[in-house]
Amino acid sequence: MRPLPGAVSPKSAAYQRVLERLAAGEGPESVVSATLGAASIVSAARDPRLSQAARLVVSIARDPHAALRALGQRPPRRPTSRLALVAAVAEALDEALDTSDDEALDTSDDTTTREPRPDVAGAGELAVLSAVEALLAAPEPLDAAAAPRLLRDMLTRFFERWLLAQLGPALGTHVGERFASVRAHEEFRAALAEHVRRASSAVEPIVARCGEAGADELPALIEDALAALERALGGAARPGGAR
Repeated sequence: MRPLPGAVSPKSAAYQRVLERLAAGEGPESVVSATLGAASIVSAARDPRLSQAARLVVSIARDPHAALRALGQRPPRRPTSRLALVAAVAEALDEALDTSDDEALDTSDDTTTREPRPDVAGAGELAVLSAVEALLAAPEPLDAAAAPRLLRDMLTRFFERWLLAQLGPALGTHVGERFASVRAHEEFRAALAEHVRRASSAVEPIVARCGEAGADELPALIEDALAALERALGGAARPGGAR
């Protein structure tokens, strides 16, 4: 996975505070707050692939058959299985991600020396995984009323994955030190995820509007939702992800 937009710099003073809190044995609430003092999700929230994945998730909730047709899939005669929906979504988003990567290549005078932007794929990859997981975990039935709940779950999973991407190197180096065992490491990650999920109630009033939002309005709604979650977790949600 390529570096994420808004990613933390391991050499920054703010990131050193994250390491200090980990070493001191502080809990996930304190570590998350320190991480959000070093990095912001705002830049990742603006990635068009995240909006594309969210739009697809909402359309699946509204009308699975119509969503499948929009993906170029022929809806089955029998009721659409959840696994069929998830497989179609994953394939469509992977194809869209590949296309977006190609379009994001920088062009120089010599077209044979084009280089990909360093931040282009990370958020898109997290979006695909988060959308697939949210669809698999969603209770039946999937309908228009379920769209806000489904979108909240997807964005919460996206935030969890983004946080762990920031903390990955730090968490790994503390196995055997802060974490006496792999199990202790996994328990910390689970507690961090639960902390994010509790805070995600902050996005409810925002995602409740997803049923009325048009395709051109959804990106701003997603950015607002993730910024609200960042603030609920102790971050500043500064424009552009600057720290």
